[in-house]
Amino acid sequence: MTNWQMYAQVPALAFLKEFDFVNDVFRCVLLDTAYPASAITSLAHTYYASDVASYEISGTNYTTTGKALVNKWMYWNGATTDWEWRANTLTWTDLGIDVGTVGSAVIYHATTDRVIALNDLVDKATTGRDAIVEMPTNGIFQIQWRQSSGAILGMPDMYEEADIVSVI
Repeated sequence: MTNWQMYAQVPALAFLKEFDFVNDVFRCVLLDTAYPASAITSLAHTYYASDVASYEISGTNYTTTGKALVNKWMYWNGATTDWEWRANTLTWTDLGIDVGTVGSAVIYHATTDRVIALNDLVDKATTGRDAIVEMPTNGIFQIQWRQSSGAILGMPDMYEEADIVSVI
């Protein structure tokens, strides 16, 4: 199972309708081991795919700009009161030995180029094997909803507030 870190400004950007998690195109790129994975969680900077492009791997059977996420959906988990952003697992088949070692994976919005999430893959050597980026069954990230104390039952969603409780 993989651990995704959501870029800190993503919920605000989503609520401002900067992107649509279901209908927009999101891509996943693989980065080499030189990229400092901890840098991406800072609020001080807006991260773009172009910021990490120099760290993107290259070689046999890998295409620059990565792969598009497929079957993206938002899932309401009533038991946990979480919205979970889900997508299918991605596979790069038979990456050549010239690709080297993959250190991280980054998901970004294909139109705005904004980085959405990063996964520190703990240095996976490719050496002619498949590279698989597994998407967790409980979502790439989760946003928990709770009713605010001043809300009146039956009022529109604007009377609710979101709390991010965990990022997977």
